[in-house]
Amino acid sequence: MARPWKPSVTVAAVVERDGRFLLVEEETPEGIRLNQPAGHLDPGESLIDAAVREALEELRAERGSQPIALIMGMDAFAGLDRWHRAADLIRLAHLVVAIRPKAPVPGEGLAATLLREHRCEDPARLSESAAGLVYVSRGTQLDLSSSAVRSVVAAGRDPRYLMPEAARRIILARGSYARSGEIKE
Repeated sequence: MARPWKPSVTVAAVVERDGRFLLVEEETPEGIRLNQPAGHLDPGESLIDAAVREALEELRAERGSQPIALIMGMDAFAGLDRWHRAADLIRLAHLVVAIRPKAPVPGEGLAATLLREHRCEDPARLSESAAGLVYVSRGTQLDLSSSAVRSVVAAGRDPRYLMPEAARRIILARGSYARSGEIKE
């Protein structure tokens, strides 16, 4: 009898800040090696969810009790029930949720439970613990997502009025969301 096919998928994340990259030390038969945060895709998990989880797990291991925040839009937050191992996120990081005009605050499911049990109203509290809080940011409400910015930049248009100027400069300087040779500052 043939065994069922069991794919072995590895995901990895590149985490960059100020020109520095998050690397992990791995013990191998050949000695210590440096690698990017990576791991295996769990059953039922999307590639993006797995990469986010792996990066958060590595950041948590590296940073110990230092606060970490995962920033997401209300639409992504409301969809946490579709994430594999989503309940683990709150032990790895604080969740900072940006209100979106067309994304209602969830009234049921994991996101609603997290809001009831972990919501904080003062963002200063995020610096008091390593993880475990949900802060809902009530900043400027634009009906905007990273997918929309990616579409604008990939089409060769300037995202000037979609975000703060500092974010725009970083995106254009690094070529984020654009194919090689497209939009420059």
